[in-house]
Amino acid sequence: MNAIHYDPADRFTLTSLLLGTIGLLLFILPILSVPLASVGFAFGAVGLGVALVLGPRNWSRLRWPLGALTVSAVTILVGVMIGYAPIAEPTESRTETGAMLMDWQPLTPRGYIPPPRLPM
Repeated sequence: MNAIHYDPADRFTLTSLLLGTIGLLLFILPILSVPLASVGFAFGAVGLGVALVLGPRNWSRLRWPLGALTVSAVTILVGVMIGYAPIAEPTESRTETGAMLMDWQPLTPRGYIPPPRLPM
């Protein structure tokens, strides 16, 4: 009878891969994606350590933990980049109605001039 051998590193690795992937799907919300990916990175590091300690050091045993670490690291990087992206703040060049002018548009001393009405 063949016994199924489960590698203990697989549990940590798959947890890391799952958390990193969920974090990557939530990249638009860095407050959720960065902590998920950080926990996933920690699980991936533990999985890599377990794979190095318990098993033979060949590429086929290390590819899943390294892939999970990569996904989690990319998710952390994307989340931090989204979190520190510049936010468009209103400038001093505002019209009376509050519409923002582009930098290339000159300021008019008359303020906002509405378009002509359509004939009825």
